[in-house]
Amino acid sequence: MTLTAYALVIAAAVMVILRTGRALIRNAAVLLAALLVVGYVMQCSWISTVNYLNTLAHYSTLTQILTRLRSLPDQSWDGKTVAVVGRYDMPSGFPFRPATGVATSFIDPYHMNLLARLMRDEVRFSAADATMPGALAYAATHKAWPSPDSVAVVEGVGVVVLSNPGMTDAPAPTK
Repeated sequence: MTLTAYALVIAAAVMVILRTGRALIRNAAVLLAALLVVGYVMQCSWISTVNYLNTLAHYSTLTQILTRLRSLPDQSWDGKTVAVVGRYDMPSGFPFRPATGVATSFIDPYHMNLLARLMRDEVRFSAADATMPGALAYAATHKAWPSPDSVAVVEGVGVVVLSNPGMTDAPAPTK
């Protein structure tokens, strides 16, 4: 839609430039068309940069998760089946500032599968549910990603704890 609006305004400015005999109107139309082209290029550059950085962040996070999972010395895991508990949202503290175009829905099993396919990796991620009691029990007692304890192999399935509302990072109260 925005591209169409830019194209229409630039086409109208070019029409004014070609059809009018007055220099002031022609110069104003040239200036308007130039400003719109510069604005469009800046907007495309911003969107491309944000998309590129978001993609790098997604790949980096998934690569770290897979590296940590594959470094576990468990022979019962086939290396391809991973249960994911929760979802990992982009941190909002410094230097991560929520803004337009920044991925707030950062990583979940759906996105992990898409990224793994793009990387041509055979791993398959699925959301942990009631059919995976071992994964849910593990998640209930361990901290979320990026804690070192957030990945494990439980009952022959890789487990990644991306978020866990039942587990907090606060220290236990002392008596």
